[in-house]
Amino acid sequence: MLADETTTRRLACRANAAHLPGEAMHTSLTSTSKIGSAVRRAAHGAALLLVLCTPALGQPALPPIAKTADLSGPRFGLTLLADGVVKKLLTPITWPIPEKFTAIREHCPDGKSILIAMVAEPSMESFRMILAGHKGEITFETPNDESPSQVPLYEYTWNHTTLQLLKTDRGITYLQSLFPADRLVESVLEMQALFGDEVLLHNEFIRFAGKLTASALQIVRYTTPERLNEIIDIHERHGVMIANPHVYTLEDGSRHKRVDADQLGFKHEVDPYGLLNPGKMRSFVRARA
Repeated sequence: MLADETTTRRLACRANAAHLPGEAMHTSLTSTSKIGSAVRRAAHGAALLLVLCTPALGQPALPPIAKTADLSGPRFGLTLLADGVVKKLLTPITWPIPEKFTAIREHCPDGKSILIAMVAEPSMESFRMILAGHKGEITFETPNDESPSQVPLYEYTWNHTTLQLLKTDRGITYLQSLFPADRLVESVLEMQALFGDEVLLHNEFIRFAGKLTASALQIVRYTTPERLNEIIDIHERHGVMIANPHVYTLEDGSRHKRVDADQLGFKHEVDPYGLLNPGKMRSFVRARA
């Protein structure tokens, strides 16, 4: 168990090559580790990490998934799947997204995809050993500081990534997706190959239904509603579930395209006459007065 007084650190790690979201993703293909009570209690005793990875472009076919891999290869970071490295956050972010991270730009080398992670302080020695064995280099480390004048690294993760880019580019939007756990690496590489810089990946590694997978909040270069819907359709046809954030009904926004029975039942229980948020649940039928 971690001690609450353990200091938090932000770290950045660098690889030898650049650019692929899939690569950054593999770098952090870490189990979110023990997201149990011990990790929650140790939230302030973790270290934040930023990692850079190489592309699979020009490389041979992907090797089988292993427990270890070279930092410069497409499966870097699978070593971090070990529960011995206690972690809370793992966010691979493809270049050129980091180019817009003004406050930490000096720690994001040109052309490099990055990984932001939160690793428990007692696991830092193990993490450093993994980096040393896989050609990694720490480029940024500092005690955690959440004072108003500072921006923690986790403010560049999840949908905060979109907010960081919107500060300088109003021509982008985003999607919410979940990659298939049984072909996670292959699926990420497929999407990167299909869309290139039109859809830039940054992933969040999670356990979903007990399986390790990755969610994503892709940065999309917006052109037309028709193209946005086409991008969504392509993802879904390739087995990547999309929760569409650009619609207002629960059914259309759900990756299942329907409302779960418990949600519908709860609506009937607490709002039988449909007075709250009318029109947001198409399958709901109001009770007669």
